[in-house]
Amino acid sequence: MIQIGAPSATLDAPVEHLMACHRRIEQRLETLIAAGSTKSNSTGDVGASKGGEDTWVMQINAATGALDWQKVFGGVNNDVAKAAIKQINGNIVIAGYTYSNNSGDVEANHGAGDFWILGLNSNGSLAWKKALGGDNEELAYSVAESTDGFAVAGATMSKNSGDVGAGYGNSDVWIVKLKDE
Repeated sequence: MIQIGAPSATLDAPVEHLMACHRRIEQRLETLIAAGSTKSNSTGDVGASKGGEDTWVMQINAATGALDWQKVFGGVNNDVAKAAIKQINGNIVIAGYTYSNNSGDVEANHGAGDFWILGLNSNGSLAWKKALGGDNEELAYSVAESTDGFAVAGATMSKNSGDVGAGYGNSDVWIVKLKDE
């Protein structure tokens, strides 16, 4: 069990199957948005698996610790969330990476792994999705809101392919600026 808030507020998920929520928990409008990954399948509070490791997103009531909703997104391979923000408009942006290709919730992949960016509405339903990358591997680790959209930052091993421009070494920092959909 993972305990959230008061001792009476718990999230029912087997810890041995739950990857720790990654890097960022965002609080806005009396809610907490947590995003990470899970290997569970319809166990406790976790929804049905899409295959491999899936992106797991949840909204928690900040005052009570109660789970408002949880969603699982992914394809047949590993799909991991590393960052989440709740925008001023109430929409949610999740950034991470995917190794899936044209399966489940994942569109065409450009290479080994791609930045995977999800847009959710305030009730957690998928509004849009983007896989960005080149012929090698891209891993997104951070997302930040701007006045006209958001930026996603991470690493790329691709050079001059797909969405990726010139590279300067084995692995380069890659920052992508996107407009709200």
